[in-house]
Amino acid sequence: ERQVERERKTVSAERAREAINHSWIAT
Repeated sequence: ERQVERERKTVSAERAREAINHSWIAT
């Protein structure tokens, strides 16, 4: 269960970084 939580946090962090990257490129 702990691993799943860590994986979920990593996925959310990657999604957030991707969104920031997209907005940065769009600007």
